[in-house]
Amino acid sequence: MELENGEFMRKDGKPHQIKELEAFLQTWLFFGLLRECLGELEKEDFILREGKVPHITTAKLKEKLEKWRDQVKEEAKTEAHHRRMISA
Repeated sequence: MELENGEFMRKDGKPHQIKELEAFLQTWLFFGLLRECLGELEKEDFILREGKVPHITTAKLKEKLEKWRDQVKEEAKTEAHHRRMISA
């Protein structure tokens, strides 16, 4: 995707349709946020391969977010412990 004269262009030189851009931005923002919080992501964790056409799935998202939450809590405890040690 390339920006040319204020329009995002496809590889074939034609401008992207608004619907294509909306879908791209929505996907980019969603997975960008997840990657920022969770770190590296395995693409296969978000692809459901049933039938002929693969679909995006969030079936494993709850588990990943719970693991991230637990990690953040543990890091906060460790940080609080270090602060107490320094101020003692």
